[in-house]
Amino acid sequence: MNVPEQHRPILAKLSTLDDDSIERVQANLKKSPPSRGDILTALVDPAAFSRDDAETLLRALLSMRRSITAHDEDVAGFAQSVALSPDLTLEDPDRDVLEKRLVALLTNPTLETMASTVDARAAYSHRLHSASLFTDLRPVFRKGDSEIAGASVIHVLNLDVMTGYDTEFLTIALDDDDLDSLEKAISVAKERGVAVRKAMDRLDVRTTESGDLA
Repeated sequence: MNVPEQHRPILAKLSTLDDDSIERVQANLKKSPPSRGDILTALVDPAAFSRDDAETLLRALLSMRRSITAHDEDVAGFAQSVALSPDLTLEDPDRDVLEKRLVALLTNPTLETMASTVDARAAYSHRLHSASLFTDLRPVFRKGDSEIAGASVIHVLNLDVMTGYDTEFLTIALDDDDLDSLEKAISVAKERGVAVRKAMDRLDVRTTESGDLA
C-alpha cells in the first residue's frame, strides 16, 4: 500500500512510542467529544505528540478511516497493509507494533464518528476553505469626463472554496446593504445552530465539528 509522504514520519513515530504514552492517548481519545478541537486536545501528550504531531496524526487516521469506509475494507487487513508498506522505513518489530496501534485507533468510536462527520461535509460540492473581506474606495467618473464626480465604497469578499480536491477562488463585490443582509443571515444561522445543539443535548446526542478537515 502507498502511504502519503506527509504521513510517513508520524506513523513511524506511532510505531516507536512507549506503551504507557499510547495507552494514555487512547484513553483520552475514547473520552473525547467527536469534534476536531477536542480530539486534538486528546491526542496531544507531553511524552507522545505535540500539537503539530496531533494535527498530522488526525489527518492521517481520518484519511485511513474514510478509505476503509468508502471501500468497505477490513480494519485489521487495512492496518496490516499500511504497516507492511515499503514506503515506511521500519524494522519488523516496529511494523507489528504499528499494525496493532492502528487497529486500536481506527476502531476508536470517537475517530469513527469524526470520520463520518468529515464525510457528511465532504458530500457537498462546494465547501468554504477560507474567507477574507476588505473595503475599497473607487472613484466615479461621468462618461467622457476626466474629473472625479464622486466615490463609491465597495466591500470585496474573497472566498476560497473547495470543490472535491480542487480550490476555486471567488471574488464578490458588496455594498453596505449587502453586508447588512449577510450579517443578518449569519446571525440567524448561528442562533439556529445554538438551538439545534441545545435540542441535541436534551436528547443526549453529541454534535460534531470537522473544522477544516473536510
